[in-house]
Amino acid sequence: MSESGFTAFEHAWSVSTHDLVYKASEVNWGRLRLAAQIKATVEQLDTLILTFDEAFKNVSKNKWPAVDDKKRIFDYIEMFKLKGYIPKECLPKDLSRFCDNLYKVLQNKENFNVINALQIIEEEISRTSNDLFPRSISLLQYFISILFKGGFLSKSGLKYYYHISEEVLQIYPELREIKLRFDYDA
Repeated sequence: MSESGFTAFEHAWSVSTHDLVYKASEVNWGRLRLAAQIKATVEQLDTLILTFDEAFKNVSKNKWPAVDDKKRIFDYIEMFKLKGYIPKECLPKDLSRFCDNLYKVLQNKENFNVINALQIIEEEISRTSNDLFPRSISLLQYFISILFKGGFLSKSGLKYYYHISEEVLQIYPELREIKLRFDYDA
């Protein structure tokens, strides 16, 4: 609900239909009816947003391999947290976005296997004490570095612009060989 008392959807409905219906050059039943139908849809959207946590449970489940893989990543991160492999301050604020980004990285490997990648990561981070856990780079940068170091990813066939900062290169200088990377100075 905004300061005006309207939801974002109601505001959008009002802005988009006001001139078309209420300032039109004619009174037209079809225009009024269509505006009413759109308003009803807006009310349904508001209801769904307000009850989102309950409503999604009623959505039919479908097999979607990418979502299954992202869920595996999520589950592994949760396990890493429980085992204390990742210091709390190093965890991403938005874990679903982190899972999406890591999944995009993993797709760079032809016939990639998410479980194999996560096992390579687990092997490395389980041996790294919290005192030595790299805090100057993001968790995604750390995982990418581990996957290159472990041979899961290679510089050939890259389709992803990696965020390889100077801090990453100080820890993993071999990543200088990766040419397809985000340019922080541009």
